Amino acid sequence: MAPDWDDIPMAPGQEPGPQGIKPIIGSLAAAFPDVKIVIHDLLQVPGRVAVRAEISGTHQGPIFGIAPTGKHVSFRLHEFHALDGARITTTWHMEDWFGLFLQLGQFPPQS
Repeated sequence: MAPDWDDIPMAPGQEPGPQGIKPIIGSLAAAFPDVKIVIHDLLQVPGRVAVRAEISGTHQGPIFGIAPTGKHVSFRLHEFHALDGARITTTWHMEDWFGLFLQLGQFPPQS
C-alpha cells in the first residue's frame, strides 16, 4: 500500500493510511480465528484491480460489540483498488455486514 493509501469508506474511528487497516484486520482475525478468504473473481486492467471474495469462519471473538456465538458464518465482499504501478493508492470496498449480522442472529448494539 502507498503511504497515503485511501480507504473508502473508512470504519468508525479508523486512522488514515496503511496503519489504519491493521487494527481492523486484527479484530477480524480475533473474531474469526479460523478465517478463510476465497477469491471468486479477480479482474485487472491497467491501474485497477477488482476482487469478489467470500470470508468465512467461526465466530469465536467479539465483533462490532457482538459477543461470540460459536456460529460458522460466511459473507461476501467486493473491493476495487487503484494502483500507482507498484502500490495500492485507493481501495473502495463493500462487505455484506447485513448478511453477517443475520447469520449471527443479532445486530451491533446501538450507542
